[in-house]
Amino acid sequence: MLVGHLRVLHARPRSGSRQRQTHRRLLAATMSTQGPRRTVICTDALEWLQQQASLPCVITSLPDISELQEQAALGVKDAVLYRQFLVDTTALIVGKLRPGCVAIFCQTSVLFKGEFIDKAAACTTGALSVGAPQIWHKVMLRADVNTLRPGKLPGWSSLVAYASPADVKDSQLIQSGPDFPDVFQRGDMAWPKAMGVDAAVQACKFVRGRGASEVYDPFCGSGTILAAANYVGMAATGIDLSPKRARHANVMEIVKVDGALKAIRSTDLNFPGKDDS
Repeated sequence: MLVGHLRVLHARPRSGSRQRQTHRRLLAATMSTQGPRRTVICTDALEWLQQQASLPCVITSLPDISELQEQAALGVKDAVLYRQFLVDTTALIVGKLRPGCVAIFCQTSVLFKGEFIDKAAACTTGALSVGAPQIWHKVMLRADVNTLRPGKLPGWSSLVAYASPADVKDSQLIQSGPDFPDVFQRGDMAWPKAMGVDAAVQACKFVRGRGASEVYDPFCGSGTILAAANYVGMAATGIDLSPKRARHANVMEIVKVDGALKAIRSTDLNFPGKDDS
């Protein structure tokens, strides 16, 4: 287990005066007092989820089919099995939500061997299977809306929220939506498959507004959600099977530079074991 409160980091110099100035601003932005707790657990997320009696608010992105194919034990080899993984995993997470808590999923649909996989639709099927109502669905833009992207990922991602099954009859709780637009730019990204920083911060602000003080991300990857939760003053717990990603997640930071939110990646800063696999 890695527990992080990292706020003062050591910089690696870059060439070029503009890059050096930007790097100094990024470094200065991280130099503050100790912030909210961050816990990163390096283990199998599905096994960990099954062991939990209940869950607080969850914000996560379920793994892409390309990532699951690397794990032969899961046996996810085609679109049918992958959709079932999305359905079952969403049901597992949402079915354990405590009363008053929500689960938010950031998912980018994918074209796999000529077949379009609508990940958000699969997540909704999973949530409904355990009696959890969908409370809203936002669209995050990944590219210019007028850009033609044949054969590539769509230029948008879904941000979908579900209430706890225990709250299915609480219409006031279910209907309380977020105060950000239905369509928005997802923001800076820590890596190509990461959740955008702006989207992560908005999602964390939404659950904080519902009284949550902690966020869980069972598929935390490099840690964008964990950093966003800390950024808005919430504690965060993340799970990832990869020791390398777990270390990255423990040091990811979000800062505001020139009015824009930026992700401070592990490649921007020196820390022990940075290049280990």
